[in-house]
Amino acid sequence: MLTEEQLALLTDDERAHYSSLEGEDRASFEYFMGFTHGTGETAAPITNSETEMYKKITDTIPLKTVCRLLDFIPHKGQQPLIYDFDTHKDHNGFVVAAGRRFGKSTILSIISVRELLVPFSSTVLVAPVFNNAKIIFNEVLKLVNKLELPIASINKGQFNFTLENGAKFTANSEANIEAVLGTSMSLILMEEAQSINTLDVIYKQMLAPTMLDYGVRDNGELYGRTFVIGTFRGTDNVLYEYFQREEDFPNWKSFTAPSMTNPTLPQSYFKQMRLELGEMLYNQEILAIPVGHDDNVFYAFDKERNVVDNVTFTKDSLFIVGIDIGWSDSTAGVWVLRENDTYYVVEAYSENNRATAEHIESYKEIEAPLGTIDSRYGDPAAAQTLNDYILTYDYDIQKANNAVADSIKYLNQLFTPTGANDRPKLYISSKLTELIRQVSRVKYKSNNSKSSKDPFIRDPKGTHWDLIAALRYAIYSDRFSMASLNIIRSNK
Repeated sequence: MLTEEQLALLTDDERAHYSSLEGEDRASFEYFMGFTHGTGETAAPITNSETEMYKKITDTIPLKTVCRLLDFIPHKGQQPLIYDFDTHKDHNGFVVAAGRRFGKSTILSIISVRELLVPFSSTVLVAPVFNNAKIIFNEVLKLVNKLELPIASINKGQFNFTLENGAKFTANSEANIEAVLGTSMSLILMEEAQSINTLDVIYKQMLAPTMLDYGVRDNGELYGRTFVIGTFRGTDNVLYEYFQREEDFPNWKSFTAPSMTNPTLPQSYFKQMRLELGEMLYNQEILAIPVGHDDNVFYAFDKERNVVDNVTFTKDSLFIVGIDIGWSDSTAGVWVLRENDTYYVVEAYSENNRATAEHIESYKEIEAPLGTIDSRYGDPAAAQTLNDYILTYDYDIQKANNAVADSIKYLNQLFTPTGANDRPKLYISSKLTELIRQVSRVKYKSNNSKSSKDPFIRDPKGTHWDLIAALRYAIYSDRFSMASLNIIRSNK
């Protein structure tokens, strides 16, 4: 049972998950979150005779043969990896950049079983979190039982077991990697590598040196092997760094595995994903092509594509409004024409050192020639000011959804051409030069701790940029309002 101090170290979601667990599952969670280091069995050092047995047997068990034993037919995205494993003994480092639902867990599980057939082998799998490790452990155990391999000992709570031939397997989360330190490794597996924040440290400083115990081939390469697999998260993510290793190290080999190489996925899946994700995210999540950009927050914005000269509307047209309440900086607003699922920003406002009544008067002047104002969304941090807007100035407005990272991601999707007509869904009037300047120039923080993780969640410099905040409030909040409206319509 975790103490109050230990529970305080967990996120709200982790605490909720922990409270739902019982018995062995709760013990496993504590172990993999790093609260019970040292509770696992201490592994005996591998002896010279065991090393020699491993070296003698390992090259006689092809991965292709194991696939046949398991009645597993690799699809065309998995076949190159299996072929290279069996035929190129000079490769002991493998990186697979895969699209969604490629079958990452399956291929890692089969590679693990091949290693378990080698006497005195030792496999460690590292995953970002507890649940990832649990999935792979259960899959490997299922395959071991399918082949009826005799198990000498097993600890399901700590996700490890040893076969009677002396081969060991353990699955660990990133938080609990210290539990396997001091153990010799013949196979290192990194699952969902793009989300293992300390992957480079874990591999280079903690695990790679342990492979020396299993010996070195005549060509100078280790007998031990490493597999790094995941889905790209930009060109400044650790997975991309490892994917590039083959350019500098001849013992490393990289593979790209798009989702459509998995024949079990229907073509309708890809059509839907292209529409939902937009071209840029589709390339990364499905085609396994990394999204690279400079540090522009709105990397999908293109002046040639997303700026328009003339926007026509009538009194029946619907508009949404975003208002960012300024304190030391300007108060700003944007007025956006909504036509079906496409947005056109047609008016913008940014003024400093004005009273609330003056701001409201300016808003109403802007809105007078427009169509119907469907919804207004304001800065949720300025609840009292929004209340004054409603009660004192009869200016109807509601709190905006201010999820910074998600709203930036959503705007980038709208800026990106999608659909059958290959057109974006967000345009800015060419007369709004200051808004265009802000969208074009806002950058990510160069010294942000998240800067080398995920290009879609990094913090931008100057999130106070007034017109950008107003744009996010309007369009991202409207996304959820429209979704609710669609639910109501579908229930009629």
